Amino acid sequence: MGRAYPSRLLPDADGHALPDQVTLFGHKLQQGLLESGIVGFRSAGAHSFMDVAWKRAFDSGQHLGPRVFAAGHFLTTTGGHFLTSGHALECDGPYGFVKAIREQIKHGVDHIKLNLSGGILGPAWDLHRHSFLLDDEIRAAFDICKLREFKVMAHATNPAAVKAAVRLGAHSIEHGYIMDDECIEALVEHGTWYVPTLAISHLTPGQATNIFERRWSSERNLAHALCCRAEAAVEQHTEAFQKALRAGVRMALGSDIRPLKDAALLELGLWVRDGATPWQAIRAATAHGQRSVASAIGSAPSRPARSPT
Repeated sequence: MGRAYPSRLLPDADGHALPDQVTLFGHKLQQGLLESGIVGFRSAGAHSFMDVAWKRAFDSGQHLGPRVFAAGHFLTTTGGHFLTSGHALECDGPYGFVKAIREQIKHGVDHIKLNLSGGILGPAWDLHRHSFLLDDEIRAAFDICKLREFKVMAHATNPAAVKAAVRLGAHSIEHGYIMDDECIEALVEHGTWYVPTLAISHLTPGQATNIFERRWSSERNLAHALCCRAEAAVEQHTEAFQKALRAGVRMALGSDIRPLKDAALLELGLWVRDGATPWQAIRAATAHGQRSVASAIGSAPSRPARSPT
């Protein structure tokens, strides 16, 4: 599986996840994933480096669990994306991003998650058509990642953000809700991975097409404003996905939704609904997921050999 947000926990009064919460959530996570046959995932952001803690616990054999490729916090700007999640770290100016990336590396992450733009989930000023970083901030972030040999997982949701990330050497583009022909050409030319996360725009109650989707959307009690934003984005998101599929862009399956044990199955169905063959969807979730994760690791220490499917 290409990606996941592994955490959304209630922090203490100081804004930190409590140790017992991390332990309990990690146990629930590994149970659900292993029951679903998922033995590894790439984190797209986690509160208080809990993905690093789980990675160490699972890799050391202290606990049974999937192989985790950790991102730590995802990096955005002040007034950036998904600030209420607990995953985000606000940075400003070139040095602000450089310092934050060095801190991520120090805490043991495998890759850097960089947020270049807004999203579907968030307040009115957090929109997927808006880019957040200035040119010097983007360049500084990519320069330090290149210097330290850490790959960038780029949250990029509009053409300007996608093209900037690909041009500067992002390992993967996450979401790509709006992508023009130049974006697709750049993805093909650079061999950049694209992880479309279709569920974010596709899984509202009004768009559910089967019992599984209807059950998931009804259990989430999604806010009306979120559903409106998702449904407004779905046409362009579908178009971007289909263009990438036709052009032969390297694509892997990943998801932001929870529970993670359901996410892969729901995304598989959405891939097929939007035009992928069942075989293309399965390969995106297995072989391509493995390749995108295995080639995304920076200069972090090696792990015990286990398949990151």
